[in-house]
Amino acid sequence: MSPAILYRQVPGEGLDAFIAEFRKAAARDPFGTIFIVPTSRLAREIVHRLRDEGSPVVSSTVTTLSGFAHNVLATETVISGTESRLILTRLLSTGRYPLLAGAGAVDELATLFEVICMRKIDYPAALGDLATAKCAEIARLFDAYHQLLDEHDLVDESTLFTRAIRIPSDTAWPRTVYVYGLFEPMPLERDLLLALRWSVEDFYYSIPYAGDPTVFADDGEWLSPDTVIATPSSRSRAADGRIRLAERRDRLDEVRAIAQEIRDLVAAGVHPDEIVVAFPDLASALPYVDEVFPDFGIPYTGSGGRPLSASPLVRTLLDIITVPVRGYRRTDLVALATSPYLPITCACELDLLSREARITAGTSIWGERLAALACAIEAERERPGPPRSRFAARAASIETVQGAVRALLTDLSTLEGAKTVTGHLAAYRSLLERWQAPTMPGEGDPDLLEEEAQDLREFVGLLATIERLARLLPDETASLAEFSSLLEQSAARTRTARWRDSGGVQVVGVREVGHLTIPYLFIGNLIE
Repeated sequence: MSPAILYRQVPGEGLDAFIAEFRKAAARDPFGTIFIVPTSRLAREIVHRLRDEGSPVVSSTVTTLSGFAHNVLATETVISGTESRLILTRLLSTGRYPLLAGAGAVDELATLFEVICMRKIDYPAALGDLATAKCAEIARLFDAYHQLLDEHDLVDESTLFTRAIRIPSDTAWPRTVYVYGLFEPMPLERDLLLALRWSVEDFYYSIPYAGDPTVFADDGEWLSPDTVIATPSSRSRAADGRIRLAERRDRLDEVRAIAQEIRDLVAAGVHPDEIVVAFPDLASALPYVDEVFPDFGIPYTGSGGRPLSASPLVRTLLDIITVPVRGYRRTDLVALATSPYLPITCACELDLLSREARITAGTSIWGERLAALACAIEAERERPGPPRSRFAARAASIETVQGAVRALLTDLSTLEGAKTVTGHLAAYRSLLERWQAPTMPGEGDPDLLEEEAQDLREFVGLLATIERLARLLPDETASLAEFSSLLEQSAARTRTARWRDSGGVQVVGVREVGHLTIPYLFIGNLIE
């Protein structure tokens, strides 16, 4: 073990020097040298920079601390945040945790469990006299969740740090480590960093530092460094650019104002990829960007993707299940029939005749009201007056719609009832196969066609993920409403890995811009 060197530097300083030193070390030992940085975006930027400079680099050696843990546990089964929440959903559905039910409970519990693990909190003992019966129930669920992971040899995003620390240092660990820009690592992250510090041959660690602990509380002493190097700032106090604040009446108006300024910059000769737009909550901001930026002709890339459930194709596939859950409402059934992704005919007639028959919902109502309308038309045919051919055409239309509705209701009824999750998936897949759904367009905008194909692949992958995790609790049954909710929530949590218009304006989360050199930066939705 060589001495560990700690660098205390003003934020943004020293990155070029660290990259240069990493380049030299990686040239000597490409697989035994790693570079750990705060964000995956910065890791990608460094890899691109090195390759542009002609330096060969193994992309996995420039990574985040979480990415390093993933690489160390390459042979382990690491589950994603979505899969972790699926397990919690199934555990809660057993009814053993009545105090924890409610909308949003799974996401809140998943966040709490991550905090408990990463901060190494003794829960609920840390609450002392403030602990309640609900706290005790949370602790029981926490234990049950981790017991399930252990029984099936699974690792989630939090426990992978603990597993990585246990890996013998003489097997999968590097020999030289550079760590740059981590901001106040949590206790479990510190444990992994300390394991590296005491195991590798060369360890270099750079932290943002200002001397005043109210600015940066972490001074790096927990690393027990052999050498501490304080690097003075190389920048002048005079800012090269300018900072401007602006207020807008709402988020949509704010995004429009940003788009207008971007268009003005591009018109003045600024290249779009020199511009970054950052939001504290990227997921909630992207719908506004998607609505506004195309109107201004702005090419852009979104790093966060969008919820899979926001895809029109996936929305249609999810709505198939919600039709019986909601009691076969007229509007829901008509929406299915009019979807371009389903091979259902007579959509227009179904809409018009169901309105005329005053159908609202219910399988029996559909049959009774359409039959009554058919009888009324038949009675009109027998009366003297208007040509019978007109009534004959209407009667034929009603008969066609009746047949289509009977077939639809019969097919959808196969989804009903309490089943295991794998049983629900089997019934759902069987229905999609019987309908040959979804119907994919054969021509159109190539980008849109590829986008829809990607959405379908991700949805099929999501079904496979749910099926794999459902086998962990093979005997648990769920109603169709519970299965529909499970699928809806899973699709909403799954983000599409999609990039638009490479070379355009970058739309990112505000944490992604740290340590990047950005000529033009807009930060939106700063409300606190």
